[in-house]
Amino acid sequence: MRDRANARWQVLMAGDYAKSYTFTTPAFRKNTTEAAYLVQFEKKPQWHGAEVLTVTCATPTSCVARVRIDAKISLPRTKMDKITTHGDEAWLFEDGQWWFSDDTAK
Repeated sequence: MRDRANARWQVLMAGDYAKSYTFTTPAFRKNTTEAAYLVQFEKKPQWHGAEVLTVTCATPTSCVARVRIDAKISLPRTKMDKITTHGDEAWLFEDGQWWFSDDTAK
């Protein structure tokens, strides 16, 4: 699962948001068009690095990946240009594959 989560982040950092859609659960893709999913990337995020730090599984088919994300930001009147943050991502195992569980574009 860790490899798949890292692969998804590589796709995101490369700007291939359409390909990142293919990492979402089959149920999500059934209910959300690719166009609706892509809306969240219209402002072109400035990710510069990401790494899955930990994976915690509540069940054999449900895990949470803790991801470190490095991003470039632009804030008026500041010298800060890069931040590091962390986020948790839900992943589900279905039909022999791990899928990113994304509810944000619904």
